[in-house]
Amino acid sequence: MATAPQTPTPAKTALMLMDYQDYILENYLSPDQAQGAVGAAGRLLAYARAQAVPIIHIMVAFEAGYPSVSPNNVMFAAIKREKMGLLGQPGTAITQALAPRPGETVVVKNRVGAFTGTNLAMILRAQNINTLVMGGVITSGVVMSTLRQAFDLDYTPCLVGPACGDATAETNQVLLGCVPSWLADVVDIEGGLARLA
Repeated sequence: MATAPQTPTPAKTALMLMDYQDYILENYLSPDQAQGAVGAAGRLLAYARAQAVPIIHIMVAFEAGYPSVSPNNVMFAAIKREKMGLLGQPGTAITQALAPRPGETVVVKNRVGAFTGTNLAMILRAQNINTLVMGGVITSGVVMSTLRQAFDLDYTPCLVGPACGDATAETNQVLLGCVPSWLADVVDIEGGLARLA
């Protein structure tokens, strides 16, 4: 029996918030960077919820024993030594101000980039999402890594600068200033809200 052709779902935008976890905010960012990034991300999140924009939360977390952590990976080997980032630990959860609600997607990763070793690309394809409005911490880690991965996978990334943070404000600004225009638009909070409209 022949089936009727399906009407393609229109391509759409998602908000992607990355690694806003207490152990990262407290150990890798200055207090002012953490506060500013979480505050800006909160504005994006509230607006996306009000507009029914798809929301994807990214977090980095590990199983007991850290079986996915190689001693060759300097960053994650240090996290293993400090026994941070374990699934179920209070500090591993996404910070309360940005905590996911039922129905919002949460992707758990074991590497810096959000696409590496996860089902993120499959989730985006399934929902016909092609544009990503992004914020995250730390800028030198998940943000830059995922930004380039998204571009290479033919998504259109938009980076909201105030929703990003690093060890210092100076480091954060230098990194954001180095993003070429062909890779992504770097916008302020109002620009991010406009992309979600």
